[in-house]
Amino acid sequence: IGMAEAGIYGLSHNLAMILNILTTSINNAFAPWIYQRLKEEKYRDISSVCNKLFLFVAVALAFMMAFSPEVISILAPSEYYDAVYVIPPLAISLYFMFMYQIFANVEFYFEKNKFIMLASIFSAGFNVFLNYIFIKKLGYIAAGYTTLVCYVILGISHYIFSDKVAKKCIKDNIHLFDIKIVIGISCILMIFGLIMLLLYKNLLLRYGLILIMCMIFFIKRKDIYKFIVSIRR
Repeated sequence: IGMAEAGIYGLSHNLAMILNILTTSINNAFAPWIYQRLKEEKYRDISSVCNKLFLFVAVALAFMMAFSPEVISILAPSEYYDAVYVIPPLAISLYFMFMYQIFANVEFYFEKNKFIMLASIFSAGFNVFLNYIFIKKLGYIAAGYTTLVCYVILGISHYIFSDKVAKKCIKDNIHLFDIKIVIGISCILMIFGLIMLLLYKNLLLRYGLILIMCMIFFIKRKDIYKFIVSIRR
């Protein structure tokens, strides 16, 4: 629909993907650990650590969404400010991208890789299809939401398949991931993203919410420190 729109969307996409470095690094470090736990049949360790990882990534993305107007104002002129409205769906997409990477580790370990290829091809094709329909109707901002929809589908489908793989390959017939916690964190992050969209033009309320978040972090600083140390271990 235009080079200007592509430029604005490109800025928001690049900003959101900055934290992709963090999530990819976490998964690269986590993959050998989960392989070792699967090999040693210490299945119950996986769920508790994954819950911490999902929460850690969600909090990091929440802060990025909260401060995205300031970041965009530093990186680009005022004409690019509307890029801020694409960041929440893209940031939440990054959470679901991280989610499916975690689930896919189980599929890689048990050498059930065909679904990864099929799911990726389907999601990419569906993304192109949604973009073709909605970008013309709703503008470039629609691309952020079509990306989110496709990563949600990818995350859910990988959970379902990884759970089936685990049931088939593990004698204990247990669930490796606590899906209730995962869904809870996902819903809270989506609600937070919606709140940020409503508050981007209200500086006072947004800063008030950021202040509350910082106060919670200060009060819980010891628990957070233990939490980060446990993740590093």
